Amino acid sequence: MPSDVDSFLTTHRDQLIGQYLDFLRVPGVAVTGGPDIRRMAELAAAKCAEAGLEVAVHETPGHPVVYAHGGPPDAPFTLLTYGHYDVFPVDDQPGWRSDPFEPLVRGDRVYARGAGDNKGQFLAYLNAVQWWQRAAGGLPVRVKVLLEGEEEYGSRHLPWFVERHRAELAADLCVYSDGPMLPGDRPALLFGARGGVALEFHAAGAAVPLHSGNFGGVVANPILALARLFAAMVAPNGDLRVPGLERGCPD
Repeated sequence: MPSDVDSFLTTHRDQLIGQYLDFLRVPGVAVTGGPDIRRMAELAAAKCAEAGLEVAVHETPGHPVVYAHGGPPDAPFTLLTYGHYDVFPVDDQPGWRSDPFEPLVRGDRVYARGAGDNKGQFLAYLNAVQWWQRAAGGLPVRVKVLLEGEEEYGSRHLPWFVERHRAELAADLCVYSDGPMLPGDRPALLFGARGGVALEFHAAGAAVPLHSGNFGGVVANPILALARLFAAMVAPNGDLRVPGLERGCPD
């Protein structure tokens, strides 16, 4: 297989890089939406089809979700991969030396918005699926691909989609490439990530403004009460101290 991989990359290098750069030229900013988001969804769907997968673009209350699948229906193992075709805005981020949506190739690096978050990753995955299908005549496992267009502002409608497509998304393993990167060219495997939870607290103090010099030691300060509350929620080693907050989370 290694020699086949080298041969494939050598033969199709210009085509693969060119396709990658074309993806990067489409802004697809999640927050603003518009025609570019639709264009990116269509490009992602076309790439899935090119890789030999059955693909559909699903409408949501927000941006489209691209879902594709392939491989033997009765395969003993199903692999699901997740990615996103949207990118973060660049208007308020100084420091760019070139147009973020006109890829700049400098040495063996590509500089553009979305180059590593997340267009490069899901394209690499789809290229691997495509190559395997050509080399082996098919996939050894069932493969499913989920690409959304709202990751950069909270995946607002991903839960909406998942609730309606649970059976289609069922898999033995889910892999995504959208995490931190080690320096240099050393790959990394991440086996988990912390989740998030939103809590709302209300602390009340005096009903009217009071002079801190006269009343600071007598009347309770809501800010200090909240500070003590927050400090009590997490132990020095990072463990949560709130009873029940971790209920349902895997160990």
